[in-house]
Formats: sequence, structure tokens, C-alpha cells
Amino acid sequence: QKLDHFTPEDTRTFPQKYFELLDYFEPQRGPMFLVMCGETSCPGGYAQLTSDVAKEFGAAVVTLEHRFYGESSPFHNLTVDNLKYLTIQQSLLDHAEFIAFYQKVINAKFQKDGDNPWLVIGGSYAGALSAWFRLKFPHLVIGSWASSAVVHPILSYSAYDRQMGITAGPECKRVLQNVTSIVEKALLENGTAIKSFFDPNAVKVNVDFLAYVAEIIAVAVRKQLQRHVFVLFSDLFRFATIQAQSGRFNQLCTSVLNASATNNATKLLVTKFVFHVQSPNYQWAWKYQVCTEMGLFRVSSGPDGLFSLQINTQYYLDQCSQMFGQGIQPDVATTNLLFGGAKIAGSKIMFLNGLEDPWRHASIQNITSSSSEPSFMLDCHSCSHVQDFKTGC
Repeated sequence: QKLDHFTPEDTRTFPQKYFELLDYFEPQRGPMFLVMCGETSCPGGYAQLTSDVAKEFGAAVVTLEHRFYGESSPFHNLTVDNLKYLTIQQSLLDHAEFIAFYQKVINAKFQKDGDNPWLVIGGSYAGALSAWFRLKFPHLVIGSWASSAVVHPILSYSAYDRQMGITAGPECKRVLQNVTSIVEKALLENGTAIKSFFDPNAVKVNVDFLAYVAEIIAVAVRKQLQRHVFVLFSDLFRFATIQAQSGRFNQLCTSVLNASATNNATKLLVTKFVFHVQSPNYQWAWKYQVCTEMGLFRVSSGPDGLFSLQINTQYYLDQCSQMFGQGIQPDVATTNLLFGGAKIAGSKIMFLNGLEDPWRHASIQNITSSSSEPSFMLDCHSCSHVQDFKTGC
């Protein structure tokens, strides 16, 4: 793949990984489903769903890994100078070039001429990419399936916190608010003790620990594990109430870790909370995209929110400066100017969102649905992020 699509004299390239499923493909008439992977390493992309749909339509499914993720990074060192090639427009052109390349592969493989119809599919950030691709390259694809597509980058995205409170329900919301309050108080009284129990090297600043608390709450509600997280945080709340004054944080935190042993879902939450497990390159690359083009800072929605008020816009802007240098901040105005934001003016783009998804307020919801951009709201138990891509929906 070309490293820089906008500089013809730059001839550098990098290997970009892709997957193909041709088991049900009818070469002469079958469509091509191009699945966009987005901000993670790519295992093939919604395998069960695309397999079922491919079988029904006689389609080929091909999945392209996003530049700078997984095995498709042009550089080992993700310096700011190297990351400048990680942009939405570069990625869109990657997919355009790939369509031309892979159509030739298919024609040669099946000894045929002409182009098959292409449809782009993606969820979350990749859902936005699929919508933007149809907007910018309507001559290459016949439509877009954009699930939970965050096509409207917003700098301070307080709607995330607010929606989570609604999704969690009144009882769970109160527990989660109490946890945030207790952790804030505990950090003030003996921040070193509570942080050192988890990982003193990883969490040095109090507000970063509060961001960890926000993350565990976010994962719990977004993944629809309210029942398990309620047990988890009820334990934390009960022990904290009794022991916060005494500084016995080890016992408090042990109660959380002990709770993880009884349930795999809770164990997953605790693991993510304590270790913040993600590939370092994934974190760095996606944070760069957040800090330059996407924004969507998950800030507190106010005193009635689940997140600490200290998780604010300035907190994220400071992070961007610390990681990538002074002056690096999300230019969401330009992103929305390029692609339309909430007023995206494409055609044959299907938007789907879960009613309980905290990201849906950055997508296109059914209130603006039209025949050219149909949008559907999935209203079911636990209808959250990219719900339509999950089996059993």
C-alpha cells in the first residue's frame, strides 16, 4: 500500500494485511463485501455475520486491516513524524486502492471481466469510515452498512456519560456515582496507598486513576454487564464505606479482586480496570487519531454524571500535549467540514444504532432518517454498541 496518497513523488509502500472469504462467492454476479476493521488489529471482521450474509447473497467477503494497526503498521516506531500518515483520508484512499487491486485479483482468479458490485461494512469508527467512504467514493461502492458509526466527531462528548447513566438504570447509577465519590475522597486522603495497590508505576496522578474508574464503568455499561458490575461495585462500596477512613485499601481492593473469581464477566472488567490491557501500539495509534481528528473526549456530564468532574476537556487536551507535543489537539471542525458531521449528505448509507449505546449520539439516529440515508434504532434488551453485528440480534 502507498504510504502517502497525497504526495506522488513519495514512492514508499508498506504491507497491508487482508482476509478473504470466498466459500459462497458466485463470481459472475455476486457482490463484494468490504469489511473495514478500524482501530484495532484485524482478526477477519464479524466472521459469523458476514459468513451468513455472504451465503445468502453469494458474496465474497474481504477484510482490510487499517493502517498503523495490527500487522499493517508502516513503522515500528510510532513517532509523531511517522504518525502524520495516520489520517482518515489516507485510510479512505487505502480502501479505494484496495478495491481496484482486489477486483483484479478476483478477475484473474475466476477468469472473468468486469467489476462486481461492492458494499462497505463497518462498526464504530470503522462504521464512520464506511459511511465516509460511500460519501467520497460513490462510484466505487453501491452502499454502506454503518453500524454505531461515529460520523459526528465532537470535542467534549458528555453525552456518553449521560447515556450510560440512563442505560445503567437508577439503582446501578447511584452505586456507580457513589463509587466515583468514594474513590475521589480516598485519593485525597491516601492516594499513594490506593494507587500503589494496583500499579504504582502506571498510575501516578490522581486524575488518571479516576479515569481508570471511568473506564471500568464505561466498559461495564457499554458491554451490558450491569448485573455483574453492580455486584462488583456494591462490594467496593460496602468495604469502602467501612474502611475508607482507616486507609485499609488493600482489603478494600482485595474484595474487588475476590469478586472477579466468581464470574468471568466480572474478571474481565477487573482485569481491564487494573491492567488497562490493550496493545501498546493500539493505544498510541488510536490516541493519536483521537487527539488529531476524532476528539470524542468522554468527559463528565456534570454533577449528575457517573464520571468524576475532574474528567474534563482540559484533562484530555493535556494528555494530547503530553503524548504528542504542544499544539496537538483534535481539529473536529475540519473533520466535520470534510465529511458533513451530523449533516452528512450521502446516499445508500444504512445507519444502525443500539438504543442503549452511549456512542449513538455521535451517529445518525432515526429522527433524521431518509430514503437515501435510512437509519434504524435497535430497541431490545442490551441493545448496545454494534449490536446488529452480534449473533442472536
